[in-house]
Amino acid sequence: MNTFHPQAKYKALIDHYRERLAYYGYDPARAIVGAGAGSLYLADTKEEALNRFRSYYNAFQSTASAKHNQTPFKDLEDNVENGPILVGSPESVIEKILNYHDAYGHQVLSISVDGLTETEQLEQVERFASEVAPILRRIIPSTVWGSKGTVAARN
Repeated sequence: MNTFHPQAKYKALIDHYRERLAYYGYDPARAIVGAGAGSLYLADTKEEALNRFRSYYNAFQSTASAKHNQTPFKDLEDNVENGPILVGSPESVIEKILNYHDAYGHQVLSISVDGLTETEQLEQVERFASEVAPILRRIIPSTVWGSKGTVAARN
């Protein structure tokens, strides 16, 4: 996932990289794909997460850097529905990450809690670590932790 565009744009790029790896004799299945989800905000319900995160989202969207990136998403709800940000209940965030994993096959996920208060940053990271990450670890196989030489391996 990337924080600026819909899934299809990055899936095409990942598919292209895998094709190039195969062309040059590398096993594309052994490439480690990382994804960036951008903002993370968890609450008991998706509606609560949207309400609590909205002011942070709107503040960021008014910055020069956000305007420079020319987001294709019209608002927070559109970004949650069609973009990469992870705002919702733990269950909805897990479902979204799994959807992206089906498209990308990524094993590494970068999340961001930038812009939140220090208390909320800690709350979000702790909640992700306790309610989301353990489920993802059970569902998504990974060769990252403890593996050696995965990217450089040839067929």
